[in-house]
Amino acid sequence: MKMNSQNSGFANRMVVCEVLPPKIENEGLVPEKVKERLHRFKIAQDDQCVMCGMSKETRDHLFFDCHLSNLSFLRIKDWLDWKVSTTTIPKLLRWIARAKLSPFRKQVLAAALAATVYQIWHCRNVAIWNQRVCTVMVLTKRIQSDVKNRIQGVMPKKVKLIDREWFENL
Repeated sequence: MKMNSQNSGFANRMVVCEVLPPKIENEGLVPEKVKERLHRFKIAQDDQCVMCGMSKETRDHLFFDCHLSNLSFLRIKDWLDWKVSTTTIPKLLRWIARAKLSPFRKQVLAAALAATVYQIWHCRNVAIWNQRVCTVMVLTKRIQSDVKNRIQGVMPKKVKLIDREWFENL
């Protein structure tokens, strides 16, 4: 079925609004012990984080405790002027939902969180399968690019001038 531009725009808006499925905080999309499975099936030699090698690779370590992802996420928060101290996906989603921000800025933050999760997972897979570890700068640039491209692709017509200027200056 061919989608016309009207339908694809709606689908893109839905992706931004419904960024991360609710199961991500559970064992659903990202299991707690991610690399242990690869180790058990003899695909990986150990269960250590492939990006830093300093800890067991768990969901929490991979997305927020690993120095690579931690530094990248700090840079993204700084880039967006996002003043939040929590560092778990469910708490960040809850923070976004409850924040006293415009709906547009909430969409940008949600897109940034989704891009961060995606790019960290992508870098992890590249490290496992291609034995190449991303740098903080590369990971941060990819996340920023994903956010800018996604939001520009679904930019609502009615965005407050202050929000539009904020986004254009990112």
